[in-house]
Amino acid sequence: MTFNNVEDIVNSNKCMGCSVCEPVCPVQCITIGTSDSGGLTIPIVDQPACVSGCDVCLRVCPGDEVDFVKLSEKYLGAEPERSDVGSVRSSPVGYAADASIRHAASSGGALTAFLIYLLQADYIDGAIVLRMDPERPFDTQVVVATTPEEIAEAKGSKYCPGKSGVGLRYVMRNPGRYAFVGLSCHNQGVRKFQEVFRKYRSRIVITLGLFCGGGITHHGTEFLLGHLGTPPDELSKLTLRGDGWPGKTTAVRKDGEIRTLHKRAAARSAKEAATYNSWMHRYFSPPRCLTCNDLTAQLADVSFGDPWLPRFTTQHMRDGEGGLTMMVTRSEIGERLLNLAIRDGAICTIDEVSPQEVADSQGKLKRKTRLRPYRLAAKLAGVQMPEYHGLYLNEGSSSPLAVLRAYWEYKRLQLAHRRALWPALLWLETFLERQRQLRQRWRGRIRRLPAKLRRLVGR
Repeated sequence: MTFNNVEDIVNSNKCMGCSVCEPVCPVQCITIGTSDSGGLTIPIVDQPACVSGCDVCLRVCPGDEVDFVKLSEKYLGAEPERSDVGSVRSSPVGYAADASIRHAASSGGALTAFLIYLLQADYIDGAIVLRMDPERPFDTQVVVATTPEEIAEAKGSKYCPGKSGVGLRYVMRNPGRYAFVGLSCHNQGVRKFQEVFRKYRSRIVITLGLFCGGGITHHGTEFLLGHLGTPPDELSKLTLRGDGWPGKTTAVRKDGEIRTLHKRAAARSAKEAATYNSWMHRYFSPPRCLTCNDLTAQLADVSFGDPWLPRFTTQHMRDGEGGLTMMVTRSEIGERLLNLAIRDGAICTIDEVSPQEVADSQGKLKRKTRLRPYRLAAKLAGVQMPEYHGLYLNEGSSSPLAVLRAYWEYKRLQLAHRRALWPALLWLETFLERQRQLRQRWRGRIRRLPAKLRRLVGR
């Protein structure tokens, strides 16, 4: 299909909201806004001002096409060794040496500690990061952090829309050495930006990626604040993860009252677990996230995520304590700079994991790399598939049940466009969560039954 500009990407449900298109437009006719229906972060094009035949915005857009093999060879120095997690040179597990950063950050704080180290050691002049907007604490703000204090302000997860790509405008206008931090799609856009704008390529010294199972829309933030009983105009501060591991979401009202939502693994009730699951995993993602194959930010120089492996969650990560960070180096520069940060004591490491363990630690990875049912369901849902040059498109089941499940995932995103349905959807998720907990309880009793029988026989 031929596209005129990125508005056509939006109309075909391929936009991920990375926002790389806005700063590169030669006539500045693109602004980043919010869709009326799904609360999506999208580019809005001033069509009369758009120059016919100009395709710069399309050339940097990762929504329609990403050639992972080509970009990996060029910017990481090697073809992806694995289709699921990409190139892996090393993957240490550790945490920020600064205990305050480790406790306040999301996953051990290693990314924040790494950025501060790069800045203080004069490897970079600034870092493009996201922080919560002081004026609109329910939304994010892209900043170029040039001091350790500014980097520390951006610590923690941002489970809401982030326009990281607009930070490239600063790179284009200000010579220097910059680190770029973003999700998988943001890093894909940056690599395509480097392909198109070669004169700015060297200004981005290192790209740092965040593991991502799917984005969150503005409707998701609205749903969350509704559960926390905190309207946007009464919100003083919103922390989306932190305060130890596994972390919790905290809304501070202007009157000083604090409302919290725990992660599903630490939820205090079935409804709280269902609320978290609805917000994070069910109803409030852009449709394009369902066909994204890149959970581990394969095109970043270094990727960061939680090591959700039993040997870490049971031995090293405790409720209320700091977590751990799994750091996946993919390029020579990424590995060298991370090793320097470890050597100089900015980051403490406790172990190393294999590429297979990187894959095993991410529960959503298999779904992300088995796109055949989603490709088939997309045709039924009127959603177009991106071009990955054959990667993953033929993996996964094509059974009617698998396609039906994928189709339901598309439809439930559409259902969540209607706020009036949110209570019913939450009721459904709460019911399913109670059923899941009941099954787990009975499985545990059945597993313990042989031991009980042996004790009885022994008597």
